[in-house]
Amino acid sequence: MSKRFTHADLLEEKIKARDRELKLQAQEYERRLKVLNGEGERIKEILKESVPREVFDRVISGLEAKIQILTNFKTAQEGKSELTKYIPWAIAIIFGALAYFKK
Repeated sequence: MSKRFTHADLLEEKIKARDRELKLQAQEYERRLKVLNGEGERIKEILKESVPREVFDRVISGLEAKIQILTNFKTAQEGKSELTKYIPWAIAIIFGALAYFKK
């Protein structure tokens, strides 16, 4: 003879099932919290060695501007004749010789 379940029996089984679900959920939360334990400190240490993107972009822009200035200067120097490149050296040698022979 099979047992007939009343509404009270079904309700009791639903409550038990819900209790089991809540226990399993609590265990899963606990497991996840253990995995995350210490992550905040680890992330803080990583961030101490990091540079914010805005700062990085600003530094790179500044470097690019300086590189462009040097590139423009080099391009301008390439357009000059060889003699023009050595004029400052020639002037320095002449003044050095004058100072030496003036003694």
